[in-house]
Amino acid sequence: MILPGILSLLLCCSTQEPGHGLVTVAGASEKVPAQAIARVEAEVAPALAAVAPVFGGQPVQPFRVVVHEAGAALPPALSALHHEGSPGFAILSRHEIHVLLDEVAGNGRGIRPVLVHEFAHELLDQACGRNGRRIPRWFHEGLAQILAGDTYLGASEEMIVWRAAMGRLLPFYELEDRFPTERSALAAAYAQSYSFVSWIARAYGVDAVIDMARAVDEDTSLDLAMVHATGKPTAVLHDAWREHLVHGSGAAWRAAFAEFFSLSLVLLVPVLALAMIRRMKADRIARDRLIAEEREEAQRRAVAAALAAELPPAGQDLAESPDAAN
Repeated sequence: MILPGILSLLLCCSTQEPGHGLVTVAGASEKVPAQAIARVEAEVAPALAAVAPVFGGQPVQPFRVVVHEAGAALPPALSALHHEGSPGFAILSRHEIHVLLDEVAGNGRGIRPVLVHEFAHELLDQACGRNGRRIPRWFHEGLAQILAGDTYLGASEEMIVWRAAMGRLLPFYELEDRFPTERSALAAAYAQSYSFVSWIARAYGVDAVIDMARAVDEDTSLDLAMVHATGKPTAVLHDAWREHLVHGSGAAWRAAFAEFFSLSLVLLVPVLALAMIRRMKADRIARDRLIAEEREEAQRRAVAAALAAELPPAGQDLAESPDAAN
């Protein structure tokens, strides 16, 4: 996640490992375990190596990664900037990336894709030099998710395909400076950004996408840079993307299948409940029958024992029995 009000950074060259002036990793407070900081630091170099070549192999200007225990531990000034559920965010004007250990643990994919995502914001801003602040938020988030191979807030095309089909996608001009804060709209913004930028990247290549951003200046918006690079008006590109999303991506079928599966589970619950009730009833009947049979067997044994106690020993006449009455 990248914050609004980005200030430009300078281009520079460096290939140092973490701890040598390139990237500094530090805990936000003494409460952050040293082992956690070490785990994050160990992932910085591979994450940087994964994303830097995309930007022409440019090393980055030094910046720092701040590790927080949880979103709840963020100070008020940072908490206001963090979107609940996102494992990291970048403040490019301060050359800072913040990662939240609880959100990282919750996503189940580890720290590396989070660092790649946030590093992508930093490197893109640097690649655009003084015009970095002119790159729209949706473009930043779309490219970062592509390079990380992971999305934030579970964003997916299935999440927005029905919005596209009904003409209710979020206007891109509303996503230029900031994303919505409401959870479902925020997730849709991430999904929409990812879907559109990845579609452009598949059609023209990631290098071309980055070149579009580099072409932005005081006289050239990103929309105009896209027109120059593709030879098509942005309206045509948006329409083609929506057509692909609804009819060519398979997202509609995946979403329908997911809905059908969920509905099937809902409908299956009463059936399973009835089956369980019948099974429990059958088990109870079988158990009661077994108890009754055990009781009958015990009674038969008791009667047999009583009769055996009253009978004389084998071979003895009843008349000779001491208990016989004359």
